[in-house]
Amino acid sequence: MSRIVSGIDSLQQHIDTLRSTPEIYRPRHCPNCGHGSLWHHGYYSRKAGRRPESIDECLNPIPIPRYLCSSCRHSCSRLPSCIAPRRWYSWLLQQQALQSLLTRLFIPRVQRTAGHWAKYRPPLVELAGIQHADL
Repeated sequence: MSRIVSGIDSLQQHIDTLRSTPEIYRPRHCPNCGHGSLWHHGYYSRKAGRRPESIDECLNPIPIPRYLCSSCRHSCSRLPSCIAPRRWYSWLLQQQALQSLLTRLFIPRVQRTAGHWAKYRPPLVELAGIQHADL
């Protein structure tokens, strides 16, 4: 069972889907025992919009439907695709942070390589408008 319901790309769409067709969140089978009878077991709240300037901030807390297995009595839930499981921040913010981290990790190597390149290819470096002191 996937923990994520695809195709729900915003918190507002999630709220609207819960009102109109909440059954798309119900898993077909229990993720614990595989039994097929899951009952609706209320909601838990989740804060999803973390940035104050976000339009989604006013929608917090976000209700997440829970389901209870009639066989093993374990509960489970499924998240809309706009909310990352076990994370505080949105998918986009996580992507931006990872890109920033990767860029910073590779900058020293790029600078070192560019410095070597500048020593051996001065005319090309000048053509590119790069000063050796910048490297």
